[in-house]
Amino acid sequence: MRGGSILPWPPGIAFFAMLLLLAPVWSAQPPPASASRLFQEAFLLEQGRGDLTGAVELYERLVRIYPNENALAARALMRLGTCYELLGEEAAAQAYQIILDRYSDQSEIALEARRKLDRLRGRRAAPDPPDTGFSLREFTVAGARVFDGQASLSPDGTHLAYVSIRSPYPLIVADLSSGEKRRVHEPRPAGEGIANRYRWSHDSRRLAFDVVTPSGGTLWVYDLELRRAEPWVQWKEQSHVLTDWAADGESLVCLARDAVDSWEIVVYGPGGVPLRRVRSDGSHCADLRIQPGNGLAACTSSGEASDIVVFPLGAPLESRTVAPHPGIDRSPIWSPDGRHLAFLSDRDETGTFDLWAVRVGRDGRAGAPFVLVRDLGEGVRLQNWSRNGRLTFHKENRLRDVWALPMGSGSAEVAGDAFIATTRQGRNFQPAVSPSGRRIAFLSSDPENHWRLGLVDLESAEETFTEPAADSVFNPTWRDESTVVLSAWDESGGYFLEFDTERGSEARVMDGPEYAGLTSSEGWRRFPPSPDASPDGTRLLFSTAGDSWQTSSLYQFDGSSLVQLPGSAGLVKPRWSPDGQRIAFLDTRANTLEVSNPDLSGRQTLVQLPESESFGTFCWSPDGRFVVYPRFREEAIVEGEYWTLWVVSADGRQHRQLSTPRGLNPWWVDWAAEGSPLIMGSLRGLPSFFGLENFWPQTQPR
Repeated sequence: MRGGSILPWPPGIAFFAMLLLLAPVWSAQPPPASASRLFQEAFLLEQGRGDLTGAVELYERLVRIYPNENALAARALMRLGTCYELLGEEAAAQAYQIILDRYSDQSEIALEARRKLDRLRGRRAAPDPPDTGFSLREFTVAGARVFDGQASLSPDGTHLAYVSIRSPYPLIVADLSSGEKRRVHEPRPAGEGIANRYRWSHDSRRLAFDVVTPSGGTLWVYDLELRRAEPWVQWKEQSHVLTDWAADGESLVCLARDAVDSWEIVVYGPGGVPLRRVRSDGSHCADLRIQPGNGLAACTSSGEASDIVVFPLGAPLESRTVAPHPGIDRSPIWSPDGRHLAFLSDRDETGTFDLWAVRVGRDGRAGAPFVLVRDLGEGVRLQNWSRNGRLTFHKENRLRDVWALPMGSGSAEVAGDAFIATTRQGRNFQPAVSPSGRRIAFLSSDPENHWRLGLVDLESAEETFTEPAADSVFNPTWRDESTVVLSAWDESGGYFLEFDTERGSEARVMDGPEYAGLTSSEGWRRFPPSPDASPDGTRLLFSTAGDSWQTSSLYQFDGSSLVQLPGSAGLVKPRWSPDGQRIAFLDTRANTLEVSNPDLSGRQTLVQLPESESFGTFCWSPDGRFVVYPRFREEAIVEGEYWTLWVVSADGRQHRQLSTPRGLNPWWVDWAAEGSPLIMGSLRGLPSFFGLENFWPQTQPR
């Protein structure tokens, strides 16, 4: 019984019964700040650590103690209902019903609660499907942490391929029975050319993976018995994406893109000999997987609708849509016998993805789809389905949030507890503070990585979002109290985008042909500039790179002329001092934080880090006496405490660590005005690799 309850009801039911009994005494409430911290702790347990039981206890406590905090209580009940569903408790419906009965003023949450409640009631009205017997658990390998949470389980379930989270990020194949780990590929130099998109052959004897570097790419094949990796295909001009092994088990299927973004499917035989080239219309290019034994291809369409389509490998234009629906379907994966497709879908419009499956015939005709697992989450990608009944998937458990840390005036000392500055949480990053310190601009993304610009007022707590016209936007900064500048990229190249927060209008800056040599370079796209406006708003200072950080330089743009600062090779992330008399920047070649005059004369090193550590995005204190910077320690990443916050005086004489909540990992900071808090972008938790055990959909209706 959770929390030692002695009530004669199941735990969730007992909680709601107690909630009803306590209703008459809801008027006496503790400070709302405590409620916000309690929600943050519960959210971290649920999403960052996967501790659903612990999260339920905190969500229940919040609703019980702070029922008059309508916005927060409604959000807690929504999270509570989701946790109850994952734990298999019937109290989920009661959580959603209370939102409708008592917190209907929270319109968006109430709408989501109605959808979830209708889905639950519809599920109860339908006959129960046969018991599948599978269970969900986190999948780990002898305590190893997986880079970006992505791994590939061999079809026979005996080996796991993954990139280690420790530098130099080698590709490792682990024997799950003996525990032996083999290094298959090691990037040289460290971190450049990390293996990705690794795929096992259907007989589990070979592992294919591709490696991309600034000079080109290579498709490798590792033989498990010979313990040797050999290059199959190399390219420079035409980029390739490894998708899967062909049905014959001897050739590899890739997507190849030329300079004008035309796509074709290429099948390479042993030794990298091209056996077949098939032109694609470009709409069938995501998550391409090949059916074992038969050779049908399945993928996610990239047209107006996100659907799962299947087609003969030699005829991609003859495609059939599997289980068409207005919702988003993605990440298809074939069962080992090739008879079923599993895929992710948000067709229930609950905000998270469910796991579905459908039976597919040899001719590509599909049966009726059926749901297998509800609410896997948002950042989920299916990885493998092995013959021993294990379906594995990657889940993005990291929470990206914007936090505020009260600071003492003129002292650069922490003066209070950190708190989350936004209402919507989990997918917000790169915050920038307006000159008054009142407003925060930040980037936010939805589960499908559609990027939005968020704005929050720290005094009124009003929060708004807008979706810029550019394909990609990065690194917001304020030119003045109403104008945000972002680096941007679309099919025409790179530029700066000015967004007027008062009028809601956009304007392109530095997008003329005279700047194309810089803005259309691969460096602008791979290493987006992080601009900083001078205190008077007349100049933008930024860095952009070529093939790597080490080839970057600093530039100033005054609205009409662009000037490259002499002697700025290898310098990145420049920041104006509050009085405009100095700049601070990072030297990537020496791994230093430095200050100088705006023309780079009078350079002074404030901090130099060892090779195994690196700097995050830093800022000046409002009085210009200090620089606050995040510091990344690679050896601490396994423990989840890998970013710490430090402050150094502008003359380099004082240097100390600042206290932040454990696990917060502040990696991006900004601080605008005296008396305003230090704003931090945090990164909590680590990606995880999960497995569904005993996973056999043949026990489901067909």
